[in-house]
Amino acid sequence: MIEWWNDDHRPTDSLFDSPVERQMYNDINQYLYDLNGAIRPLGYYLDVEIQQPILDTYEKSKVHKIERAIENTDWAFLREEEGSNLSFLSIGDGAFFGLCSEGKEVIWNLGGNFKGEPAYNLPSNYWSYTLSTYSDPTIPNWVKEALDARRRFGLKEEWEKWFIDTWGILGETTSDKVLDYLQKTTCDFVITINSYDGVVAKRPVFVIECDGWGGGFIHDGKYRTTPLKSPYCDEKSRTQKMEMKLWYYRQIRLPFTIVPPLASSVKLGIDKIPECIQTTTLRLQITKILIDVLESLEIKDLDGVIPFLVPSYNWWSFFSNNIEQLNYSYTLRPSNLCPLEVYTEILRSGYEQYAGIDPEQEEYVSDRLSLNTEYGDVENYRRIFDCFGLETWPVSTLVVVTCNNSGEEIYQRFLHFPFEVINCENFPPQLVQGILASRIHLLNYYQQNTKVRDSFSQVNDYLPNYRNEESLS
Repeated sequence: MIEWWNDDHRPTDSLFDSPVERQMYNDINQYLYDLNGAIRPLGYYLDVEIQQPILDTYEKSKVHKIERAIENTDWAFLREEEGSNLSFLSIGDGAFFGLCSEGKEVIWNLGGNFKGEPAYNLPSNYWSYTLSTYSDPTIPNWVKEALDARRRFGLKEEWEKWFIDTWGILGETTSDKVLDYLQKTTCDFVITINSYDGVVAKRPVFVIECDGWGGGFIHDGKYRTTPLKSPYCDEKSRTQKMEMKLWYYRQIRLPFTIVPPLASSVKLGIDKIPECIQTTTLRLQITKILIDVLESLEIKDLDGVIPFLVPSYNWWSFFSNNIEQLNYSYTLRPSNLCPLEVYTEILRSGYEQYAGIDPEQEEYVSDRLSLNTEYGDVENYRRIFDCFGLETWPVSTLVVVTCNNSGEEIYQRFLHFPFEVINCENFPPQLVQGILASRIHLLNYYQQNTKVRDSFSQVNDYLPNYRNEESLS
């Protein structure tokens, strides 16, 4: 039996003190219920663990490798100053002094004009005049004593040796703080794969951080907050914590994402057409990772279950058969476009791609983004798009070219929310091709009625919508 999890794991805190996390938990369970129905014949099923200690997502026997990696990592990216040395030692509760690993040089770390400079070079009256005048609270006596002691040593190196021997015991490296944080923190949701025969048990395949506190997400491999964050969120502290988690999951090569509650509450579809399959970005990410895991397990019958894993897969089969019989051609293009332009362009067709916010989270989102029905849909969506602070978002576009050489095209877009997953390629456009195909078919049906080209094949005659796909390129 391969055991990927510690038997004694248990929650370190209650998950259900947050309505947005509770909602995401319910959504994930529904996703897994649907996916498990498809992979059950293969002998596997997915489960979700909540609020697990973060180090439990790695094999117990290999945790020492993480400890070594922490010691050898330059943690300068967690601090404001750049180019710091590997083992920066913050000394004292107020981090008055710092010790760099190379040369054992003691630097002044508190602030002011001399921040980052050798502490030995501070003016002789620095603590008695400058610090006492501008500092709050009062400078501890040990700091005064350390600075005054410079007069007893003729050389900078002699004073630094005395300082380290005397006060180094107060020091705590950034590496110490990172290890302490990782030992104490938890992760919100850990999706595991299991086999019914017990050979694979609780193997973590995907970790999801529901960032209701920071309202943040990953972009270009880095964490960033959004206006969806709590008004009590310390942005700097939150960023440091999320960056430590990002570092850890990169080290153990486990797919990991940080998403605001919108990732599960926003259901993407077409307004006025309930038949169009609705889905969420988070559901698509889980599906993508599940397919990758099943491929790694070398499942022989995987092709037979793909139609049941991918949303609207059957729509794609129906659509592609029609395209072939009509002698049309198509391309599936990934791109990055302005989300508001994509939204308003689709809106002009009369059948918008909408982002229906779950009623339980509507108040949460509306309050933080100042949404109001009086503004109108376009203005409200602009506020949603703008809160992520990105000029372009990923877009998948399905383009159909007719065979009459008129240059007219039929096309449909899927606007992805810009949530990245580390240690995993973002899901390809092919994962939403069925959704796009269903939209083209349904839009054609509702706008122009279904035309029967052949009473036996019942091929839909997809008609151009007289719009130029290049208008948003």
